[in-house]
Amino acid sequence: MTTTADLIHQAEGLIHQLANDGTEPQPEWLDKFGEWIKASEDKFASLAAIYKKLKADKDHIDKEIKRLTCASLSKGEGINRVKEMAEWLLSNQREMTGENSVKTDTGTVYFSSSKRVVAPSNPEEWPCEYVRLEPVLMKNTLREDLEKGKSVPGVTLEEKEHICIR
Repeated sequence: MTTTADLIHQAEGLIHQLANDGTEPQPEWLDKFGEWIKASEDKFASLAAIYKKLKADKDHIDKEIKRLTCASLSKGEGINRVKEMAEWLLSNQREMTGENSVKTDTGTVYFSSSKRVVAPSNPEEWPCEYVRLEPVLMKNTLREDLEKGKSVPGVTLEEKEHICIR
């Protein structure tokens, strides 16, 4: 039984032979190519089946990621609500008793402080020695200009071909 790799190698050989010979295709070449296509049909069917299975698995995983992301967001909102309640209760306790923490059998709730940088929201007001500039190629704008016929040195528009399996 011929493997898919063998068929690809044979096809490349036939195409190379046709491209480099410079003569009209001979009937035996067309027969060989016809045999190659016939031998490839079951390989294409197998590849399509594998592709469909992998795509179905990926779609399932993507749905699971979406479900888990939603569950994670919901849990995060719950965490924030619990922290807000604990903060409110602890604030009231501190106000009434002066205590900054509560110890329970399962843990301790207390206030902690940390420092954070507060900077202007307008980036133009940021000190330049603390700003990192990273160049980003604007590919969409570049493609639009090239499609309009604009010449951009060192840049070309390349058409890429994609395989479709259904």
